[in-house]
Amino acid sequence: VKTKPHAELLDQVKAYLVCKERTNFILLFLGIIGSIFFDYAPIQIKALVYLFAACLYASVMYTHFSDSKFKYATLYSALGLLLYITVRDGMFGHMIFWVTLYVLIVIIKKENRIGLSYKIGLVATCFFFIILAQSVKMEYRIKTWGDNVATRKADPSLMLDLMSQRLNNLDFLLGSAHLGAIYHRLNQGSLVSETMAYMPRYEPFADGEILAHFLYPFIPRVIWSSKPITGGEANMYRFTPFIPNGISSSNISPFGEGYANFGKTGGIIFQLFFGILFNLVFLMVIRIAETKPSLLLWLPCLFAGCLTFETDVLSTWGSLATMSTFVFFFWLLTKRLNIQL
Repeated sequence: VKTKPHAELLDQVKAYLVCKERTNFILLFLGIIGSIFFDYAPIQIKALVYLFAACLYASVMYTHFSDSKFKYATLYSALGLLLYITVRDGMFGHMIFWVTLYVLIVIIKKENRIGLSYKIGLVATCFFFIILAQSVKMEYRIKTWGDNVATRKADPSLMLDLMSQRLNNLDFLLGSAHLGAIYHRLNQGSLVSETMAYMPRYEPFADGEILAHFLYPFIPRVIWSSKPITGGEANMYRFTPFIPNGISSSNISPFGEGYANFGKTGGIIFQLFFGILFNLVFLMVIRIAETKPSLLLWLPCLFAGCLTFETDVLSTWGSLATMSTFVFFFWLLTKRLNIQL
């Protein structure tokens, strides 16, 4: 499928965003409200609240490419909210993902060539922060998590104290034991291999049950209260010998699910068509953006759930399907309210 060069599309975006300050503020407001109340929303509407929370990241994209005079106010608001969510939940994934993504966008936009030493420094900084986050998150969660999400408590002083302790003990932070534990934690292939070793020896293949997951995102939880929940526990219990501990999340990934449903050859074929599906959606968005340029600014929100570790088919496809549906109806609603997205 032929599309316009991406640089030309981005030029169209910049031209379209002139005098769109009102849109930026509305998206920022919705994003702040959704992000703050996400953890406290009833499970029946939690997905909807998350969709509004994603407007926070769309607002950053809008202000960045419009070169708005409120650009830094929006950036600092988004970064502050990300820090708040990280400390509140003891979860670093969102902050790492979105900050890294924004840094990449800034680098791509720079006209001057980025030096190799600068690139190495950025990568090293990112890796070091991941090592630091991995060293404190378990202890932080144990001390701040209650019996459920509603009883979690943010403790900034504890977070700073734990990080300070780790930075003052580099022998532990960069030691072989800690780095080995991080490697094991990030090695998604180990969970896939455990799935392959476990099935069908102890659990029969699921024989295509996974295909029903492509319909689940379009059934509201208000109608189907027992709809499967993403997060990996069900897959870990059924397809591996591991029992989740409730403090950290683990999942066998779409690769593991492909094998668990169709075996080796069938799993490979499933992954091929699964990848083609996402590619077709991406190309469709690019084609629509040729006439609706600002749709490009929603790409990170549309595909954010497809670029994370410890995931599965339901969460990756569900994230893309629900966010796409939300953007479609949100676009129609804002048009009726004379708000130009």
